[in-house]
Amino acid sequence: MKSLLVRLVIIFILSCVFLNFNVEAQQKKKEFLHTEGLESVFINGKYGFKDDSGKIVIEPKFDKANFFSEGLCSVEIGSKWGFIDKTGKLIIEAKFDSASFFSEGIASVKKDKKWGFIDKKGNYTIDLQFEDAGEFSEGLAAIKIGGKWGYIDKTGNRLIEPQFEDVDKFFDGIAAVKIGEKWGFINKKGRIVIEIKFEYRAKYFKPFFYMGKAKVMIDGKWEYIDRTGRIAGNWDYCSGSKDYILYYDKINITRLNKNTIRVWAKFVDKEELTYSVNLNEINCVDKKIRLLSYGSYDKDGGVVKLFTPIHDQPILERITPDSVGEDLYKKVCK
Repeated sequence: MKSLLVRLVIIFILSCVFLNFNVEAQQKKKEFLHTEGLESVFINGKYGFKDDSGKIVIEPKFDKANFFSEGLCSVEIGSKWGFIDKTGKLIIEAKFDSASFFSEGIASVKKDKKWGFIDKKGNYTIDLQFEDAGEFSEGLAAIKIGGKWGYIDKTGNRLIEPQFEDVDKFFDGIAAVKIGEKWGFINKKGRIVIEIKFEYRAKYFKPFFYMGKAKVMIDGKWEYIDRTGRIAGNWDYCSGSKDYILYYDKINITRLNKNTIRVWAKFVDKEELTYSVNLNEINCVDKKIRLLSYGSYDKDGGVVKLFTPIHDQPILERITPDSVGEDLYKKVCK
């Protein structure tokens, strides 16, 4: 009972004190990077979609469904994949063996054991030719040829030759790549900018940079690194109680203008030893705050919820008096 009470207290603090909205619910809604107001439902063996109010807006009739991105969603009908719009109308014929989601106006699709890319009219922009393919991000997409991964641009030109065991998409101009059993980071010219030396044992996620930090494993321990590859998590005490401790990154505070700053905070459950790491934006003049990024981890540093940018970022909310949000405000808005 005590453990449950502690968790409820922390959920309340995170949802009502920091931003006055439910962070956990917000993250659940963002289970994938883009939902665009519609969430898949599974009823009687078929997939459909409901809106934010819970109303079914696309009747369950698909064998499988991805998620909406840029107004379209890939769905499986029989054994083939196509794309529907938000009314459930089939916009791109179900003729592919597999299909991803649209990003930067292009989606990767598979047919006859090869991957290529199409536009929103279903026309090929890059012919079927790859063993595997990811999504476009910052103008580049990962592709697999001969068992190795590299990157192409939107014309299909290979800008970074296939040479890696595994890769992730580009965030903030840097992408994680794997050579052997270790991970590091390259820039868009394919040059290694952070040494290939990190472990990463999260089952479903890969390391990526956002707002200047990435989570990696060093000597069996989870750490945050900055864009130089140095450990970035310089956590200073901010506030606490018998149930939690709040830390903040004193060294890496970013001032956007004379009124607004961004600061990382680490929230630790003292009993469960679980923790979350959040990037917060604070208006020091108006005394308002909003959450830009969120991730939660178990006591061993394993990922519980993906540390990812929250799209559709909330507006700045007034800081609740006598809260941990106010404690953070007092520390950084001096």
